[in-house]
Amino acid sequence: MVTKSFTLIPILLLTTAVAASRTGVDDQTFVKPGGWNLSSLQHLKTKSQSQERVSGMNVNIAALLVPEEGILFEDTAYYLNVNGNRTLNPSPMNAYYASRLDVNGHVFCYTIRGPGVAITQISKTEKRVGALGCESFFAFYDADGDGKFETLVPLDSDEPLNLNVPSWTQR
Repeated sequence: MVTKSFTLIPILLLTTAVAASRTGVDDQTFVKPGGWNLSSLQHLKTKSQSQERVSGMNVNIAALLVPEEGILFEDTAYYLNVNGNRTLNPSPMNAYYASRLDVNGHVFCYTIRGPGVAITQISKTEKRVGALGCESFFAFYDADGDGKFETLVPLDSDEPLNLNVPSWTQR
């Protein structure tokens, strides 16, 4: 059974993201070699913190204090498989919840959730953002410990989850 409690969401999101990094066979994983710009997440203050013991390691889960207006992510996306054709679909969102996951200070995952949005460019400096109503869940993770969060995984909280932590976090 999946719970919708905010305190459990980081674990639910982490589980899928890290499992994808371990298997390397997730057809929903989107890799951006240069990494995503997560500066809007990396500087957020911690709202609350918890710890889970996983495979003999303590995983720290920090719920982050997100601004009331949320944080716009314009380049989130997911793959869609239709009749054997794999197509990348843009899925911008406005995150109102975010978490940071680490082991011994080694951050390996950020999770975000919020409504999907439509973005209209009004001018070079102005955009209009309208909520679409659909809830989006994503995880950005650093699969190899290089400090770049190059892997994006769209998440489905209804799937069974298997928590794994990347081995590089033990360094």
